[in-house]
Amino acid sequence: MSELADTMTAAAQIEPNAGGVMHGLPRGAYTERAVLAAEYARVFAPSWCFVGFAHELADTGDARPVTAAGQPIVLLRNAAGDIRAFHNVCRHRGHIVVGGPCQGLTALICPYHAWTYDLDGRLQATPHFGGYRKPHVEGFDRAAHGLAPIRCAVWHDWIFVNLDGAAPPLEEHLAPIIARLGDIDLGTMTPLVKLDLGTVNANWKFLVENFVEPYHVPIVHAESAAGQPLREHYMIDDGTCFGCAIDVNAERAENRRPPLAITAEVNAALRHGDSSSDSGSRSIFTSRNVMIVTLGTNRLGRYMSHTHASVSFTSITGVPFLSTTLRS
Repeated sequence: MSELADTMTAAAQIEPNAGGVMHGLPRGAYTERAVLAAEYARVFAPSWCFVGFAHELADTGDARPVTAAGQPIVLLRNAAGDIRAFHNVCRHRGHIVVGGPCQGLTALICPYHAWTYDLDGRLQATPHFGGYRKPHVEGFDRAAHGLAPIRCAVWHDWIFVNLDGAAPPLEEHLAPIIARLGDIDLGTMTPLVKLDLGTVNANWKFLVENFVEPYHVPIVHAESAAGQPLREHYMIDDGTCFGCAIDVNAERAENRRPPLAITAEVNAALRHGDSSSDSGSRSIFTSRNVMIVTLGTNRLGRYMSHTHASVSFTSITGVPFLSTTLRS
């Protein structure tokens, strides 16, 4: 049997013991490439995947390469001021078009043969394609060979893509968490600083499993989570919103250092056989009543994938502390 079939068969046979305690997933669910490939296709491609921050594409021509579900993507802001997403692959020989963050581009030029695309992905130039100083080839339709677009949507400062193009509207996907954040005016946030978090070498599910449980909090985060006892944590299971939470009342907020609010939407990509990886990043925002830190990672080590790992908010004026995961 294939690695995927073996692992899925083992997972399907997991049953709770007499006390109702469930065993974890089999080892292969965290290590097998076939399982990860299936997750790319069946979990992440049909869903909305967080890929970046709008404030990092502030002006026309700003562009950033990212990875989602194993796919190289370029995010950019076009001349109309819209954020667009395209497969970051030249239509000629498949070379990566944008190799790093850029500002103020007027066009995207492939570094291999200089095929040139405008900020809406349209193919504009194919130098010497038909021979020396012959950019045109009879029968070749430039209009049919632009960069392949990817469905993209922005919620406040968070950029999402839907690789298969068939997911429900982003607002519908985010509806559970939007409802829980109704008391927070996210539109008043402005970015302050970005922090490098380094690389996490782990399967994406390990990150999710860590973020959605409070069991480790009083042990690992005894200082930073002081005033958040385990007994007061509770679980949230609300459609695409899943995780743990604790309510922060006004008295606690006034008498203790406010717990740091974190939006940890982790975007990780598998890099088999490649030790290089982009480091993670955090962006800190403030509004009148709320401090929010957004954590995003473009690429994290081997045996990884793309996920929305955790979303947490803290208000110092009594809005509940919320730690959740956007479930694909």
